[in-house]
Amino acid sequence: MKAASVLLAGIALAALAAPCSAQNPGPAAPSVAAESQLTESVTAYNDGDFEGSLRAAREALQRLNETSAIAYNNICTAQIGLEHYEQAIEACLMALQRSPKYGRARNNLEWIYRIQAEKNPTVGVYLNLGEVRYWQGSLDQSIAASKQALELDPNSAIAYNNLCAAHAAGGKWAEAVAECEKALAIDPDYELATSNLTWAQTGQVESP
Repeated sequence: MKAASVLLAGIALAALAAPCSAQNPGPAAPSVAAESQLTESVTAYNDGDFEGSLRAAREALQRLNETSAIAYNNICTAQIGLEHYEQAIEACLMALQRSPKYGRARNNLEWIYRIQAEKNPTVGVYLNLGEVRYWQGSLDQSIAASKQALELDPNSAIAYNNLCAAHAAGGKWAEAVAECEKALAIDPDYELATSNLTWAQTGQVESP
């Protein structure tokens, strides 16, 4: 299946991660020393000490040779608390590179993009918001964000492509075909839109 691709440039509760256990599944569990620092980062965050949370998460990351999705996610959340949004995005993306299905990191990205949309709505912010909502499975909200991008830039082939992908993921094949055709009318060489159009057309033919 093909998926939306966008340019990566209302507040939810923070989604830090304590060390993993049978009750708290997620990325691979850290070492004992790093585990203690990750727990410290969560405690500091909950106490409103975002600098302390950031420091502890960074120390854990160093102990883990910068391989821990949990530590990167906790850095992301601490940076959100400090209102360092670009650094937070970078940390959450690093978490997702190491654990692509890590829901906490995706939730934190969605949180950041919503903050950015409220503070300074731009086409890029709405495209980012639409993408992360797509990967969360929130297809209606992904579609809404892409439409907001189109309100700012009616000629955004990326936004039309992302509408196509969200509709296709929801099995709305005719809508998906129409949106991909709009993307390709703007940018005939847009390979991802071409691929998504094929996906949607195949779905139309194969659907009962």
